Amino acid sequence: MSRPWWQWALGWLGLAALLGTLVFYAASGLLAPAWAVALLLVVWVALLTVAIWLMYTRRPLYVLAAPVVAWLIWFGVLTAGENWLGWTGWAVPPKPAQMPPRAASRPRGPERPASPGRPADRGASPQADTTSRRAAKLRP
Repeated sequence: MSRPWWQWALGWLGLAALLGTLVFYAASGLLAPAWAVALLLVVWVALLTVAIWLMYTRRPLYVLAAPVVAWLIWFGVLTAGENWLGWTGWAVPPKPAQMPPRAASRPRGPERPASPGRPADRGASPQADTTSRRAAKLRP
């Protein structure tokens, strides 16, 4: 006995939705290591094989469960990897001993050569320079 056309249409819709989950499985490399992505893609191909088999054996309504199962597996694997295996989408920051020295908080100007009466000041602003000259003139 043949199935009604709307059941076949829903089966093909489920197969198309399963193909849409391939994007998530392929983009998992942003979070998961390569071995986990390869394993996820093997699982996705197995789900595709089951969905095609369900269409072939005239059970198209069961194909609607395939994209839901695919998404739950993908989400579960990535969440478990983040929580238990330490997978992160961020680069691991360097240890404090390996960090480069911090730059000064104020911007530095060009270096000036030392004059006979004053030491070389790195990056002093012209305003600070005139202030120090005025202070030197006021001193007895």
